Amino acid sequence: MSSYNLKTKHPKTGKWENATWIDGCFGGHNYGVIFPSDKKKCGKDTPLKSIAFDPRETKIETKDLII
Repeated sequence: MSSYNLKTKHPKTGKWENATWIDGCFGGHNYGVIFPSDKKKCGKDTPLKSIAFDPRETKIETKDLII
């Protein structure tokens, strides 16, 4: 698995955040995108999958990754 952080536009708020893309969140190599603002709002026992966005179902915009 390879999870990473990437500047991503929150699909509900429209704000850019350093979101975490978690490999395997939705099974196989299907990523789940978790935004820090959503993580702050939930309790520490909240399953991450319940606040993750599925980029296969929700349009997710990212900034270009420059290495």
